[in-house]
Amino acid sequence: MKSFLVGVCGIITAMSSIAMADEPSLKITSFQLTGSREHTAEMCGKASGLADVWASRVVITVDPGANQGRYVTQVDQNGNWCQIVWARTFRGEAELWSNGKMVSAASTK
Repeated sequence: MKSFLVGVCGIITAMSSIAMADEPSLKITSFQLTGSREHTAEMCGKASGLADVWASRVVITVDPGANQGRYVTQVDQNGNWCQIVWARTFRGEAELWSNGKMVSAASTK
């Protein structure tokens, strides 16, 4: 009986730690000209709280609207990502996709 109770307590502890895991989040850390051309820029950011980094992608939209550009990049093992983009208005958005679902978004606005 004692080992049964210890086992149940272990399962409850494991389940509560899974429930308390950080929610996936995305942050744009920089969006700046590269210096090589007038409209060439680099957008970088950080993703955190990912259960599986290798199944995660960042979908970037630059100059949202009629003349938008879309880019896709992968998150590295530390959650960092960067992408060279062509931008006219320097407005951008990024969405974090993990296992086929959008889990977080960020904007330069």
